[in-house]
Amino acid sequence: MRFQDSAIEYLNDDPYIGKEPNYLVLKRQGYRVLIPKKDMIFFKIDEVEKIITVYAVTDQRSDYVNIIRGL
Repeated sequence: MRFQDSAIEYLNDDPYIGKEPNYLVLKRQGYRVLIPKKDMIFFKIDEVEKIITVYAVTDQRSDYVNIIRGL
């Protein structure tokens, strides 16, 4: 199992281990981000349904803002 896979599993136990993204456009859309090593895991929390949805796993060195905005 890769490190990012185990990080995603931690979201099940505590979805708030991630933080709000630095970019306002992503924050306004309700994304949260978890940063294990060189990756960034973008996800949203549905409080009503108690569901965590992972939208993207990107490398920190990539143009992740445009990747997420294109979803």
